[in-house]
Amino acid sequence: MEQYWQELQQQVHRKAALERKQDALCEQRRKLKEELDAATQRWQEEQKDVDKLEGISLAGIFSALSGRKEEQLEKERQEAQEALVQKEAADNAFQKLEEEIRKNRDELFRLQGCEIKYQKAL
Repeated sequence: MEQYWQELQQQVHRKAALERKQDALCEQRRKLKEELDAATQRWQEEQKDVDKLEGISLAGIFSALSGRKEEQLEKERQEAQEALVQKEAADNAFQKLEEEIRKNRDELFRLQGCEIKYQKAL
């Protein structure tokens, strides 16, 4: 009976720790989501710049007339590629965090009701 009581006590402590961790993970997810949204927006803006220079637009025509179109296009492509890499890194970090939150939530679910069992054991 003593071992059972100790196991229940450990479960109660584990659940409390997991709840604190879940709160921290959710806050981290909120921040990462903001970073991901910002990175996505930056990439979209950079890609628009590339598209403008590649297509028929005032910016493309002006660059062609000034003789700097290829140079400027390469610069914009590089910036778009860097933004894409940042977006993908933020997305990967967000997906890993989502998986960690899911695992934490699953463990919390398995410990559901341990406090009641502990109180009954007392």
